[in-house]
Parts: sequence; structure tokens; C-alpha cells
Amino acid sequence: MVKDNSYFPNAPESMGKKYYVAQNAPNASDDNAGTEELPFKTISKAASVVDVSDEVIIEEGTYREEVPIIRHGHKYYIIEIVWSLAEQTSIWGFPANLLALRDGGILCAYGYRRLPYGLKACLSYDEGNTWDLKNEILLRSDGSHYDLGYPSSVELEDNQIFTVYYFHTGKSIYGHLDYFWRLAGVRYIAGIFYKV
Repeated sequence: MVKDNSYFPNAPESMGKKYYVAQNAPNASDDNAGTEELPFKTISKAASVVDVSDEVIIEEGTYREEVPIIRHGHKYYIIEIVWSLAEQTSIWGFPANLLALRDGGILCAYGYRRLPYGLKACLSYDEGNTWDLKNEILLRSDGSHYDLGYPSSVELEDNQIFTVYYFHTGKSIYGHLDYFWRLAGVRYIAGIFYKV
């Protein structure tokens, strides 16, 4: 939820406390009160104190932690954990999946829903501020329709990446822009191993 409710127009404004997490702030500490002036350092700390109708605002940073959610919201009183506002990137493709790599990079895998339909990936080594599209990774380009993507990636012990995705191949008797796309081709879940 954004402060002006533009993501969820019918969502009620938070009636509880607001907690802030700002890992990169010089004064961030889990001993702080979690205010905007004295933010927490970890999401886990915020999750441990958040309660029904509270809101957690997470500022820019690379948070490598497991976050246990120990309290639950209610139909009318929700617990919100939100990131800072999204910013547009130079990547064209969707839906996307981000994976924090052990070497500090971020891998973004995404469906490419323009001809030639397929699956691509690219890397960032500055916490997602820029993406290396000059060296974009082509994982597959033989899709028969734009109904594809939804990748999910994992880094294996040998530093290979395994990305699983939804794909659509086969020829349509109606053509790729026909409204009867549901009748075209074969849909399935596939996976690919690769190194970056």
C-alpha cells in the first residue's frame, strides 16, 4: 500500500503505529524505537513488534534474512509491510522474479512477451539501480504466444542457476494475435539450468 492508497484504493488508512526499517541509515539499530528518525536495521525486528493495524515501511537495502511473521491481521485491520515505492527500470519483460546471488549480484528472470516470445534474464551488481541489458541472458525464444513467464529461480551449490517457468509452444491455427489464444499450442511448466 502506498501512502495515497493508489495500490489498494479501498484499503483503510493504517490506524496503528508506523515502523521504519532503513538498513543503510547510519543510525539504524534494532535497539531503536523503529521511528522514521530512529529506524530498525532488520525486517525481522519490525516483524517481531508489529501488531494488527500497524504498518512497516522498508527503505532501500539488501535484506538477507528470514522474516518470521508471528502475528496475523484481521479482515478490517491489516498488518502492512511495504517496500519503498517501486521505480521503473530499463528491463522490458514480465512477470519478473528477483534472486539475490551469493556473489552480491541480483538476477532478474522474466517472460519476454514480445516477438520472439521467450524467457530472458539480466544481472545487477549495484542493488538493482542499474541492469546489464547489454549482456542480457536469452534463456529461451521459441514461445508461440505471449502467455508465458512466471519464473522462479534458485542458486544451486555449484553456482548454477535453476529457473522454472510457465511456457507456451506449438502452432496456433488462428495466429498469435487471435482472441482464441486459449486453443493454441501446448502449455507446460519447464526448467532450465545455466551459469551467469
